[in-house]
Amino acid sequence: YFANLLEDNDGVATTPTEAWAVLYLQDGDGNLSAGYTRSSLLTDTHSRVLDTKCEHPESIAADGTSVVAACSFGSTWDIWKQHLAVRRTTGGSWTARVEVQGSTRPAPNSASIAISGDLAVIGWTDYTTGGIWVARSTNGGTSFRRPVKLGTTSTLDIDPGSGRPRNGRVQVAVTGDRVYVAWLDGSSGSKATKRWP
Repeated sequence: YFANLLEDNDGVATTPTEAWAVLYLQDGDGNLSAGYTRSSLLTDTHSRVLDTKCEHPESIAADGTSVVAACSFGSTWDIWKQHLAVRRTTGGSWTARVEVQGSTRPAPNSASIAISGDLAVIGWTDYTTGGIWVARSTNGGTSFRRPVKLGTTSTLDIDPGSGRPRNGRVQVAVTGDRVYVAWLDGSSGSKATKRWP
């Protein structure tokens, strides 16, 4: 496999003893899949496949020894058939893929995930409407509640080079039981920030 690390801050997370990253993996035939790598001060671990069905690694976050990773899966060429999914580990094997209900049509590379204790939150931008959506989990990413729309970016501008949104990119943060969501509004270049709920 050939590994390509994501070019944004959501691609890396740290636990007390390790650094984790989500990345693209490409096999000798050119097939893409979502992968991860982990390393510590003592050892370096080679890249591993996270999920062959998740073609686009989106975001990774850690709290203590818990690590959650988000990726999009479905049809590469049909945005209407894409969804977000989350997998979780505490350093051993990864859990089965958990689909985030209602996360259809996520803009490529727009999702952000955060975790604090049992509270995990994922946010993303709807590719067709520019809607800013978030969904929460109260069991550490084992399942997610139905998403809530927090706002809209009036212009969803995708960079043709990287495929990432220049406007509408969502960032989520969790501290204790508080959730903060921020995104760029393309019409004015302004930043929107909300505490949720």
